[in-house]
Amino acid sequence: MLPQYVSACDILLFPVNTSVHAQNTISLKIFETLALGKPIVATRALVTNRDYKKRGGVVWAGSDLDSFLAALVMVHDNYSAHASLAHHQALNFRDYSIEITITRIVEQVRKLCSN
Repeated sequence: MLPQYVSACDILLFPVNTSVHAQNTISLKIFETLALGKPIVATRALVTNRDYKKRGGVVWAGSDLDSFLAALVMVHDNYSAHASLAHHQALNFRDYSIEITITRIVEQVRKLCSN
């Protein structure tokens, strides 16, 4: 039912979370959201910043409230352009797979367990 919920939204928000698990699941949520052509405002979590810095449809905000609100206003004021970029990304997922994301999560869990 996730696609139905995402499709009902105009924009999705991904606030910062510094836990390793959250950073990896946030990256997965970004792809799931872009797959439905919806723009996203996301804070610069470690994983998402590294992997999706240039991906269209994702508007990056800093980790403070003012930066996050400014990003929301930017998407609101130019919604059709951001939605178009998100839709374009949905058509070009050559570098994404569930296997890549799962591998990253497993690697992070192994690192945590070895410490």
